[in-house]
Amino acid sequence: MPGSITREFLRKRYWTAKIAILAALLLCIIGGWSVVDSLQSDAHFARAFSQLTEATHHLRAEVQRAVNRSNESGADAGQGPTSGKSELVQAFEELVIVFTAIRNADPDGVSEIDDDAETDSEEAHWDLLAHRMFENLDEEISHVNLAGQEMPDSLAMIWEDGVGDEGPELEELIGEVLELAAVIVEAEDQSSPASREAAGALEDLVSAEISPVFHTIAPIIDDELTSGASLILYILFATAFAIVCALIFNTLVIFAPWRRPLSRANRPSHRSATARSRLRKPSAVFLPS
Repeated sequence: MPGSITREFLRKRYWTAKIAILAALLLCIIGGWSVVDSLQSDAHFARAFSQLTEATHHLRAEVQRAVNRSNESGADAGQGPTSGKSELVQAFEELVIVFTAIRNADPDGVSEIDDDAETDSEEAHWDLLAHRMFENLDEEISHVNLAGQEMPDSLAMIWEDGVGDEGPELEELIGEVLELAAVIVEAEDQSSPASREAAGALEDLVSAEISPVFHTIAPIIDDELTSGASLILYILFATAFAIVCALIFNTLVIFAPWRRPLSRANRPSHRSATARSRLRKPSAVFLPS
């Protein structure tokens, strides 16, 4: 430590203090940004799976309503999608959009349904119907905000592997729902035996297999949506802690060592001021009043 304070000494202390505070802020910004980005991705997927649940139950209800209405009023009430956008068609489109968005963003990318589309037209029936119904399906999918996001492991496991060791994967189950719904949406007579059979199979599929899966992922969705608030609080506390540590470092390591040089630098000036005051007193005695 220098015996007296020089300009070079002050410059080094100033930049050390500045770098300490900036380093603390930079670490907090980088760490907070990565955490917030991860939270945002998880929240987007949680919202998408929540929309998937609602869209599936909505389509289920509209299928049953359309078939029942056709049974009561005859074939005139059961026109396909060419007669205008019915509630059934809208429900079908809603599920297609959110399902396709999740499927395109899942860990494996687009599922095997598209891979088999060229060889098995029946399996890709709903997909082909969807592309005929939408002028720009990719634009509709972009509104779900899943592009470039990473699916949380808790949701990816159920989406790809299902619930339990033997449970079917959710991706496959929703694809089957869309296949059955496509039969009813395209049917000219929704009271036909084929439509009634598809509606019954869809109802059994949702009730027996899909609803239990949705019941399983419901708390996962809630956790993904609520965990972000607590983590943001932790980020704020971590930022405050880092700034306090930087201030303590500056106080103990940078500013505290200035005491001794300052006291040494002030002593000569204090002594010279005392000597000058003593010299003035005798001269004042001999001066005439």
